[in-house]
Amino acid sequence: MTCRFRYFLLIISIYVPELEINAGPVLRFLYWSSAFKIKMGCITGMITKTFLVAFNILVAIAGVIVLTLASVIQTTLNGYGHDIPQEPLDVLIGLQSASTFIICLSALGVVVSCCCGNKLFLYTYFVLGLALVGITLVFAGMGAANINNEKYADDIKVKMDNDVQNYNLDSPGEFENQVDIIYKNNQCCGSMNCYDYPDGKRPAGCCREFTGTTCTSKNTNDLYITGCYEKLLADVADKAVATIHFSIFFGVLVFALLTSTCLCVKCTDAMPI
Repeated sequence: MTCRFRYFLLIISIYVPELEINAGPVLRFLYWSSAFKIKMGCITGMITKTFLVAFNILVAIAGVIVLTLASVIQTTLNGYGHDIPQEPLDVLIGLQSASTFIICLSALGVVVSCCCGNKLFLYTYFVLGLALVGITLVFAGMGAANINNEKYADDIKVKMDNDVQNYNLDSPGEFENQVDIIYKNNQCCGSMNCYDYPDGKRPAGCCREFTGTTCTSKNTNDLYITGCYEKLLADVADKAVATIHFSIFFGVLVFALLTSTCLCVKCTDAMPI
C-alpha cells in the first residue's frame, strides 16, 4: 500500500469521526497502530530516497574527480608527443569515458530515486551500472599494471635518448622541430639533463630565449637544465598513482551504490516494483 493511498485513508477517517466513535477499543487500537505504521513507513521511504539521491550525487562528484585527474594526466602526456606509448593514453581515455558515463548514470539514479520505482529506469540503471563498474575496474587494473611495469618507463627513456642521438644540430628539420616543441612546452632539455648534448651546442628548444636554430648559451639561467625524463616522472608519477587508486575506489563506490539501491528496493517501500 503506497503512502499516498494510506494518507488518503487517514484523511477520510479525520473527516468521518464516526469511524472512531462507533468502533470498539480493539478496533481503535488497531486503527491507531496502523496509522503509526503508515507514518513511520512513509518517513522511512522519504529517508531512503534522500539517502539514494545523496549517494548518487557523491558518486557523480567522485566521477568528476576521476575525469579531471585523467584529463590532466592525458594533457601532460600529450605534451611529450611521440615519446609516449599509446597504451597509457588508451587507459586514460577509457577512464575518462567510464567516469563520464557514470556521471550520467548518477543523474539517472536521481531520477530513479524520485520516480517511485519505474521498472525500465531501474533495470537500465542496474545493467549500465554493473557494466560501467566492470569497465572502470578493468581500465584501472590496466593502469596499475602500466605503472608497475618498468617496460613502459624504459621505452619512454629509450625514445628520449633517441631524440638526443638523432637530433641534427647542423640541419634541423621536421623531427628536430617536434623535439624542440617537446622541450619548450615542458621546459626540459635532453633525456636526463641538458648536458646530454655535447660540445655546449644544444637544440633551440633548450633555451628560454634563442635566435636561429640552436642554443649556444652557457648561462644556466637561460637554459632548461632538467631532463625530460626526470620532468615527466615529476609531473606524472604521483598523479598517475593517485588516479589509479581513486579509480579503483570509484569502481567500488559505484558497486556499493548499486547494492544499496537494490537493498532499498527489496527491503523498503521507497521504490516498490
